[in-house]
Amino acid sequence: LNAELIAEYGNQEVRRVAIERYGWSNYLSEVNARKLDERHNELDNTYEVLWQAPNGIRALMVGCPTTARVYALQVDDSCRSCKEAQAFLSSGISAVVEIAS
Repeated sequence: LNAELIAEYGNQEVRRVAIERYGWSNYLSEVNARKLDERHNELDNTYEVLWQAPNGIRALMVGCPTTARVYALQVDDSCRSCKEAQAFLSSGISAVVEIAS
C-alpha cells in the first residue's frame, strides 16, 4: 500500500480501511497533510492534532499518555479544531462534559 494506490480507491469506506492498514501517520506524512489545530486536552490529558490531507480527508490524532499509543480517527470535513473534532466523535457529549467541568 501507498498513498497513490489508496487515492485510486473510489469507495470512501475502502479508502478509510486502506489508510488504517497503511497507518494514518504514514499516510498523512506521504500526502503532506497540513496541521489545522493542536492542543493539550486537559479533560482527557491527551495531546491532539487535527490534520487535513490535500484530498480533504481530516483526521484527529490523539496521543494517550497512559499507553503511549497514538490513535487516529477520521472526522467530518466541517471540523476546524480539535475541540470540534472531539465533539463530532462523541456526538456532542464531549462539549457538554467540557462545559460542566
